[in-house]
Amino acid sequence: MNTPSIFNPDKTVELSNGDKITVKLLKWKMALAFFAKLRERFKDLLDEKGNLALDASKILDAISTNIELLEWLVLESTGKDAAWLEQIDLGDMTKVAFKAVEINLGVVASEIKNVRSRLTTLAAGEVTPKLNPTSPASATP
Repeated sequence: MNTPSIFNPDKTVELSNGDKITVKLLKWKMALAFFAKLRERFKDLLDEKGNLALDASKILDAISTNIELLEWLVLESTGKDAAWLEQIDLGDMTKVAFKAVEINLGVVASEIKNVRSRLTTLAAGEVTPKLNPTSPASATP
């Protein structure tokens, strides 16, 4: 999965009829609503160690088991209406839904990984002893 950039997360999906649909990152309030709806399916997104599995296929599976949530995500991230949704086929719905999940959770997953990496580096830097014996001792423990 190509992780979308937080600065340009919108992606275009070409449908089987040649139409091009832009799938966008949800606005903050809509993203909060999406995460609240996804929370009830959260347990399905945990790996065997109890960590959040930021795996697009698991996320798509958790969403697709709740058809209403899947439809909501597609409509909110495309700006389309229910009449449009009734006209597209399963293949197109799958393409658009996968891209909506990739964009809306990929940005979050990428940022979580970046923060985790920074915190790990920071923590490692605080506990790593100085290797240069001629330097004065650090004032912090």
